[in-house]
Amino acid sequence: MHISSSVCIICAGNYEGGQYFMTARTKKKAAKKKTTRTRTTAAPAAKKSTASQLRTERDSLKAKLAAAEARIAELQSQHEEAINRIDWVIDSLQSALAERH
Repeated sequence: MHISSSVCIICAGNYEGGQYFMTARTKKKAAKKKTTRTRTTAAPAAKKSTASQLRTERDSLKAKLAAAEARIAELQSQHEEAINRIDWVIDSLQSALAERH
């Protein structure tokens, strides 16, 4: 006997005249009932979990942003120091050339 994948056959347990009386329900209906029960009991916990995860992610991103801003400030300072050194070298070379001539 081949049973379609969309139909679930449930035996009622009554045996008369060589046959079982059977009732059929679609798997969709059975699945819908299960998910409805699960959804109603799990919804508040899922919302709390999602909110908690979002707060954790927000805090993590804030920390990363603060670290990135600190790194940017450090790099800007190093850049400024490098430019000042280059200016000093150029001034020193110009002074040395002016003394020779």
